[in-house]
Amino acid sequence: MDDVKKQFPEEIHTVKSTGREKEEIASTGIPLISLLKTSELKTKEAPKHYDYYFFVILEARDGYRVYFSLAELMLDAKENPTLLVWEENGKPLSSEEQPFRLFTRGTTRNMWGVTRITLVDGHKLADILK
Repeated sequence: MDDVKKQFPEEIHTVKSTGREKEEIASTGIPLISLLKTSELKTKEAPKHYDYYFFVILEARDGYRVYFSLAELMLDAKENPTLLVWEENGKPLSSEEQPFRLFTRGTTRNMWGVTRITLVDGHKLADILK
């Protein structure tokens, strides 16, 4: 988490949302797409919009997984960014939710205890599955 804060100081956002008890929650983190952009997409071929062929798998400590297409994250980046959150209302996440909680607006793909993020080349995977 400290490395993420140091590497992306300009990307840190605080978003407000309403919790289960209708209380206002301020969540602080970085857009997931900012972290993904630092990975170098290894591509031999270069079809049009090749970056859209990738998808992201996030895995929680308990084995729960959430999937996104890279295109989806890129298109939503400005209006409704998906965030990796480490703080809520100015306090660190609970030990159960650490190191990161995934915050999405308008979907049910929120999760806590994010421990692994995998970027998959869907084009190569499709060729393997043929």
